[in-house]
Amino acid sequence: MHFTLNIPTTVAFLSFASSIYGHGLIADAYGNHNAKARGRGLGFIDQYNNNRWGTGQHPFQVDVPVFKDPIIPCCNKPRVYNPNGCGITLQIIWRNNIRDNKHLVKQGWYTPAIQSLFTSRRGYTLDMNYEKNLIVAKKLMPQVTAGGWLKVRIHQVNVDGAGPYRYRIDSTATANHFGGWLWPTVNMPGNKYSFNVATIHKPNNWMHLPIPAGLRCTGTVGPYKNVCVLRAENHAVNGPFGGCLLFQQVGLPVPAAPKPLTPVAVPTVAPPPPTVTVTEQAPTVTIIKGRPPTKEEIAIAIGGEPIPKEALEEVKEEKIPSGKGAELVEEAKGANEEAADKAETEAVQDDDYE
Repeated sequence: MHFTLNIPTTVAFLSFASSIYGHGLIADAYGNHNAKARGRGLGFIDQYNNNRWGTGQHPFQVDVPVFKDPIIPCCNKPRVYNPNGCGITLQIIWRNNIRDNKHLVKQGWYTPAIQSLFTSRRGYTLDMNYEKNLIVAKKLMPQVTAGGWLKVRIHQVNVDGAGPYRYRIDSTATANHFGGWLWPTVNMPGNKYSFNVATIHKPNNWMHLPIPAGLRCTGTVGPYKNVCVLRAENHAVNGPFGGCLLFQQVGLPVPAAPKPLTPVAVPTVAPPPPTVTVTEQAPTVTIIKGRPPTKEEIAIAIGGEPIPKEALEEVKEEKIPSGKGAELVEEAKGANEEAADKAETEAVQDDDYE
């Protein structure tokens, strides 16, 4: 199957391009215990990593987790926020609903038959067992200590994959028991729509995520014990975008051997489990100096997705640092045009972990 990707060059076109969304995913991570033990977001597809410079839906957004269903906003359909799970990606929709369907698998990516799946509710999220198998096979498990930290790098596909991000932790590693919201101490810049042109495709979008001192990870993932899962997300209207990251807690105290029984039983009271007090704080705002974006730069930065009028006005107020605009347009155009010449099945293969 082949498809044709037309890059929009005017802002007016964007309001009609309902088939494109966004926007930011976890590309790399490591913890304070061992900088060599790396990780990446669940749903991440390695084969895309050599070319992540385009902004269009296919293939550059295929493995971006989204925390609302339907994954792509369209036609005033209501979207439901999923507080649990690790989001849904275009890749898993392809795997679940297209790959084994003899009729759909022959359709072009941007045909109504395929796009209707993306703009309709699916009712599922990423398969945690499948994703955990990938993590085990590739040995992608950052390590932290209680009270330590995680460094997380976000790859921003287009304008609304920026910050600020916030995150929650599930100590069971099931993605069904997330705690309260926490804020990175070093966050990605962005406005209330999580827009920021200056950080698109920037290779060093690192965030610093503190690990609560009272955290006790209890999950098991293959040979890894004491595992938690973290879920980070931004505030994008068409998202939220972000992803989940598995990590291992090390340095937990080894339980002492039980003492022998004495003739007289002395009642004891078990201390309550540790609690974590979450204080939600406002993110740091980074002021970017530069010029307003051109229409072509806006079109490339948005990637063709429909966004509210007031949000579009915010994009027009973004500042482009010196040299960034031309660099973004050229690299995105080249990547989008190259992607248009490739077969879709090549771009949406399953990650092989056998």
